[in-house]
Amino acid sequence: MGAVAGLSALISAAHALAIPPFLPPDETAHVGYALNAVAGDIPPVDAKPNASRIPHMREGLSLWVTNHPPLLYLVLGVPLRLAEMAGVPLLGFYALRLAGVASVAVGYLLVGWFAVLLLPQRPGAAVVATGVAATVPYSLHVAGMVYNDGFAFAVVAALLVAAAVVLQRGVTTTRVVTLTGLAVVAANLRVVGVAAAAGCLGCLAVAQLLHGRGPVAARLGRGVGLAAVSGVVTLASSAWFYVGFNLARYDSLTGAPALLELHDRAPHTGTLAERLVDPAYLRELMSQYWARVEADAVSASYLPEALLVVGRWAIGVVLAVAVLVGVWRLSRGAWRQPAGVALCWALAVGWFAVLYVAMADFVQAGGGPHLRYLWPAVGTYGGVAAAGLTAAGRRAGAVAGVAFVGLQLVAAAIVLAEVVWRPTLTAAPGEPAPDVALRALAAGTPAAAGAVLVVLAAAGLALAAVWARSVWVLLPDDDRTYLAASPSGWTVGVAGRWHVRPADVALATVAGTAAGWVAAYEHAIPVSLPLLVAGVAVGAAITSALTCRSHPAPPGSTPSGSAPPGSAPSGAVAGTAADGGGGDQSGRPGSSGQRRRRGP
Repeated sequence: MGAVAGLSALISAAHALAIPPFLPPDETAHVGYALNAVAGDIPPVDAKPNASRIPHMREGLSLWVTNHPPLLYLVLGVPLRLAEMAGVPLLGFYALRLAGVASVAVGYLLVGWFAVLLLPQRPGAAVVATGVAATVPYSLHVAGMVYNDGFAFAVVAALLVAAAVVLQRGVTTTRVVTLTGLAVVAANLRVVGVAAAAGCLGCLAVAQLLHGRGPVAARLGRGVGLAAVSGVVTLASSAWFYVGFNLARYDSLTGAPALLELHDRAPHTGTLAERLVDPAYLRELMSQYWARVEADAVSASYLPEALLVVGRWAIGVVLAVAVLVGVWRLSRGAWRQPAGVALCWALAVGWFAVLYVAMADFVQAGGGPHLRYLWPAVGTYGGVAAAGLTAAGRRAGAVAGVAFVGLQLVAAAIVLAEVVWRPTLTAAPGEPAPDVALRALAAGTPAAAGAVLVVLAAAGLALAAVWARSVWVLLPDDDRTYLAASPSGWTVGVAGRWHVRPADVALATVAGTAAGWVAAYEHAIPVSLPLLVAGVAVGAAITSALTCRSHPAPPGSTPSGSAPPGSAPSGAVAGTAADGGGGDQSGRPGSSGQRRRRGP
């Protein structure tokens, strides 16, 4: 996990050095707020920053991010002020970019830890989850900008890990203090941290009920009391801002209406429910997955368009199938999960749902649909995708996971190359791009620039190789540990060897629908229907290979409950697709879980 986090940090650091200063408009607002905060001022959202303090800072923009608490900006303002005092203000700006890169790398390590808690019997899948999440081209790109999203992502990831530990291992004084401290920091970073703090502090009550001792009423009372005390501490630390500034200034705890009014945004027609499933809205989010430089979409003009389309399709289809298979695998074995693990999954999925609905509601009110608003839920995405990619066992799972991460890295490399060398990339309309770090190095000594890039590439390949090797080592040796009989339904013999459940056919249909949706994303509407049909056929083959077992179908197969010959009954299977265990309670593969009695 450390290797892939380091790899993502290398790529994001290259973005941080290559993107012209203040090219993203939000950077002016964030840096301006930091300069004001360190001076003891929290200006309104329509205030103007002093753009002359740092070279290339944009004129005429407002400080529209001051609806967020000042805690982060007090910290970010320190290197800016020190660099300004030293006479090199732009150095402080680059320090903020690299600090964001470091925080995101730490966040990915925490995502790996969270994945271990979600998939405790599948460490290889947890490593795949880290790789999938840490190499999303959009995240690698945005991590190199001065945004508050990366810092909030790292803190929320730590908060989710702390909540998951409490759910699985119980309540202790250290865990309560840690969880409360992280909740306080999250609530004082940005508005989304308040929602994360509320959900994670609620886990104290659930964990005390699950792991505590004594009568149910007593356990529940203690748990609710702990959650209430921690909640009061969190609110007391942040309410002064949300009530004293946002509510007093904008008649809103979040300040969102004032932001929409400032940017002349009007609410969209339709309902929130329609927005949640709007194809155009989903296409916009997926287009950002491949990364872009704000409103200027990155499309490598020096590469054939057909290659880009094929690459986008390859990643999109594999991603869709992996997520669907992962969801199906986890749902089939959910009832076999220990209560703490199942509750962690409920927390992860619920958190993703909250973020997705909140973002759709903001967009429906007139806001912009930015994929980075879903960043704090990347742990859920990585865990589900890894569950699908590794569903076929060690060999196929390792190849699928490494290949998918490789595809994402290729896409990220294309975006980085475009950012570094595209001559039309400008800081503002009509102005030439500043001669920033990588460009300055290339312009001054091309040989040195090439050497630096070669060293970076070699380091990246080495880290990728270490991560790929860890995937292979940590996945189980026995492919069958991921292939368990269905606890319900019935089986049908196929070619006398494979058997498929009807639910697998339903999953194939959904996968085909996803393929048709990708066709619509490419605006190839006339071919959507044939691709939909073809997708169902291909999806059926893929899901059959991932979900069936290599055993002869029993003669006269009846409604399942009966497993194929040579396998354990479904109720006694310990190594299921959901928990990935390869053996019994004692950890010995193939054992019955009971200690044999010796002779008399």
